[in-house]
Parts: sequence; C-alpha cells; structure tokens
Amino acid sequence: MPWFSIFIGFRYTLSRKQSHLVAFISRISTAGLALAVALLITVTSVMNGFDKELRERILAIVPHATLTGFQETTDWPDMIEAAKAFPGVKAATPFSHLQALLMHRQSVKAVLVYGLDEQYEPQDSILRKLLTTQVLQELSTANTLILGHKLAQKLDVSKGEKIRLIVPQEDNSSVPRSELFTVIALLKSGSELDEKIALAHIHSIAAVKNKDLQSVDGIRLYVDDLFKARSVAAEISRVLPLYYVRDWSQTHGNLFQAVQMSRKLVLMLVFIIVTVAAFNVVSTLVIAVNDKSGDIAILKTLGCSQQQILAVFIMQGFVIAVIGISIGVLCGLLLSMAVSDGVLWLEQMLNYQFLQTDVYLIDHLPTDIRWQDVTVIAAVALLLSLLATIFPAIKASRLQPAQILRYE
Repeated sequence: MPWFSIFIGFRYTLSRKQSHLVAFISRISTAGLALAVALLITVTSVMNGFDKELRERILAIVPHATLTGFQETTDWPDMIEAAKAFPGVKAATPFSHLQALLMHRQSVKAVLVYGLDEQYEPQDSILRKLLTTQVLQELSTANTLILGHKLAQKLDVSKGEKIRLIVPQEDNSSVPRSELFTVIALLKSGSELDEKIALAHIHSIAAVKNKDLQSVDGIRLYVDDLFKARSVAAEISRVLPLYYVRDWSQTHGNLFQAVQMSRKLVLMLVFIIVTVAAFNVVSTLVIAVNDKSGDIAILKTLGCSQQQILAVFIMQGFVIAVIGISIGVLCGLLLSMAVSDGVLWLEQMLNYQFLQTDVYLIDHLPTDIRWQDVTVIAAVALLLSLLATIFPAIKASRLQPAQILRYE
C-alpha cells in the first residue's frame, strides 16, 4: 500500500474537520466494535474459568479413573506400584467408599464417604491445598471425618462435634450399622462436592464395613490427559486383577459437556454481535465516501488511480477497527480481572448468593484469561472489519470525477 494512501487514510479518519454526521457515525462504530470485543473477551474468560474450575477443583478431588474388583483387595500396594509404571499415570492411590446417612440431632442427609490414605495422597493434590497436612494426618485416627462445609451447614454440625454415620448391612439385615464419628475439619472446595461428600481414612471405612483394616475397594488414578483416562484405566485393568473400570466422564462428564456446550453457544451468540459491530464500519465508510466525494474527484483529477483511492478507504476502515479493537481488548481484560471481585462485592452488598452449588457447578464466578483466545478474538474482529471496508472502498474507487465536479 503506497505511503500516499496511508497518509490520506489517516487524515480522513483522524481529521477534526469532517462533518458532524460522519464523526458521530464513526464514533458509534468504534464504540460498538470496542463493546463487542470487550464482551466477547469477558465471556470467554468466564467460560474458561468454569472449565478450569471443573478440572482443578472437582476433578482434582474426584478420581480421574477408578479400578475396582468384585471384592475388597489387600494387596493394593503392589497394584499401585504397577499402575504408576504405566505411561500417562501421574499418581495412583488406594480408596474405599460407601454410601451412608449422616444424622445430627434431627437432621439426616445422604452422603458419599470417600476413604483415602494421606501417605499416598499426591503432593500436588488439591486436598493438600484445601486442608492442612496436620488435618490429613489426623484423619488416620479412628472414627474421624471431614465434611463438606455446605453439608455441615445443612446438618448444623461444627468442627469438633460428633455425628452419627449409619450404614446398611451387606446381608440386608434389618438393623443398619451405626457409628459415631468426630468432625475434625470442614472441606470448602467451592464446588457442588461441598454438599454431598465426606472424607474418612480407608481404615475407618473398612472398620465400618466389618472388613480387614488393610482392605480397600480399589485404586484411583490421576492421569496426565483427562480425555485418555478411560483408555489408560482399561489398559491397566488387563494387567491387574481388578475388573471394573470407571472414569470421570461417567461420574461428572455431564457437567463437563454442559460447560462446553454453554461455552460454544455463548461464544456463537457473542461472535454474532462482533460481526454486526464490525460491519457497522460499512455504514461509516459509505457516509464518508459520500462526504468526501468532492475530495475523491480532485484526487483522481490529480492522477490518483483506483487502487490508491481503494487503499485510502481500506486504511480508514483499518484505523477505525484498530482503535475500536484496542479499546475493546483493554476494557475486556480489565473487566475480566474485575468481574469475580465485582460479583462477590455485589453479593455482599445484597446479602444474596447468585451461584448456589445445588444449582450451579461452583459457588463463585471464576475467570481465566487465555492470551491465545484474546489474540484470536482481536484477529477475527480485525479481519471482519477489513472485509467490511471492501464494498465502500470499491464504491469510492469507481466514482467518476466529471459527474461529481459538475455539481460542485
């Protein structure tokens, strides 16, 4: 593009002597493009945040995959070492679980109790971040329990209090087994698990089941690639004497799919807004062409070619797009960084929680700014804006100087 066309394009865009109508339409187009880009970046960051929270919170507590047999096993240390040797396995730990009822005073809630062993818990486990090492070690004490804090609220139980765990007998006897457990800590993961999960030591669960204290239900796996969890677990099950494979997609896959589907739909809708905002440049340039028709005729009589006139108005549209997209990216990044604290502040002001874990995935609004998404959004918006300049630029390049100057 010749420097002459670039210079004229900049002059037309940034000149203060253009008509009020052209200036007004140009500002509206720039503001619309900025708003659309900022909105798309913010929405993308929020949806990325939900995806990240699902991976780092829920799927960090819930096993990526589990291998269980028809009966409890006691030779699980050898199985864990064998599982760790498989490619793609980050960690393998023993686990036990049971479905039970928790009763405190007049409140009764169904709960899923996970059994774990602190010695085998990975060092990067989120449980070590949410709970102290001392609490996890204290869990090895008989009849101790960690409750999700929302579950504790519903049962009206506090740390240090005792709670009754009721477990049905495997022989279907009429009298279920009942044990008193001490609540040593409350788990606050900020996810739906806080309402339905409790943690105990594998020995405590074995004792409640009247099993050997060294027995577990199976091993749980944490893998490098979530989407290969099932295939990795299936490969391990062919070597180890554990028959039933279950991965996260069977337990929480519906949540992940819901997040991905919502992300795609929201992005599609907001992308349409960006497209409409980008093509507002068409109206700006069409009016600018009509306003500058006399200037175009004079430039042509001075020897400017159609390609040079075409480049002038493409440059004008490019400048409008760059200004709007730059403002939009800046506002989008600032809004993405502030939206979580803003929603929290609004909840505190109104004394109302917008995201409840009994309805939504998590109880807060997360954001995760990914620079590759920001780059793609800016690039696509710029491309659409440049495409929008083609029609009015061609129209300007085809103006006939004789017809225009006849009425000047």
